Amino acid sequence: MKKILIIGGGFAGCSSAEMISRIPNTKITLIEKGVNLGAGVRTHFSGGHPFTFGPRHFLTTKVEAYNYLKKFLKLRNVNYHKFISYVRDDDNFYNYPLNFKDLKKKPDKKKIKLEIKKANIANNVSKSKNLEEFWIRSVGKILYEKTIKDYNKKMWQVGSCKEIDMFKWSPKGYTIKKGKEAAYDDRISMYPTEKDGYNSYFDLIPKIYLLLGVDCFIYMARGKINDGLSHIFARSLVWVRSQICRPVIKSEILLM
Repeated sequence: MKKILIIGGGFAGCSSAEMISRIPNTKITLIEKGVNLGAGVRTHFSGGHPFTFGPRHFLTTKVEAYNYLKKFLKLRNVNYHKFISYVRDDDNFYNYPLNFKDLKKKPDKKKIKLEIKKANIANNVSKSKNLEEFWIRSVGKILYEKTIKDYNKKMWQVGSCKEIDMFKWSPKGYTIKKGKEAAYDDRISMYPTEKDGYNSYFDLIPKIYLLLGVDCFIYMARGKINDGLSHIFARSLVWVRSQICRPVIKSEILLM
């Protein structure tokens, strides 16, 4: 019998455990420091109101990930949803992510279009060293200052967007979008319909041997963990190797 050790009971750990549990002759031990499974995605209740400490939105381009989860949960497709944001300088509402259809509603549309044209000609986005440079080189200074600058300073509690050096990151995945105004029309965008969110899925996992409320570093002293577990909602390979679990286990996690 193969003995398998999984560190962490978030979505990656739980989905790994559920998938591997279907392999014959396997014994799984899942170690989770918290008192519940689900990590930040687990739904809690206060005064009758549900809340999570992490994401509730299920977003992926992988059909197989969606097909897997819908075997356990009722999911609502919301890839037609629009996100509308208020721009104080214009005293108007626009789509977010930014959409070319909104440009004609802007009072300074000619200047904005000229800046976008110059940015496209320069084509130096890849040389950006921070978030501010990334956006200005993508859509120009006017759109950056109206829609991106203050939001990100507030969101990340920084004095300047130059402090954010992960410039490849872009909210909603776009700088400015063509076509449909829905934010996620090119991927699967879902929410669980039940009040307790994903909890019914996590609650299936205790059929596997669990050690809750335990710091995983206690067990790491008994063996060596190579590479670690996949990041939550990241499609990656999980390799677990230890004295508890002598064989190397390769499990592809499809959740995103």
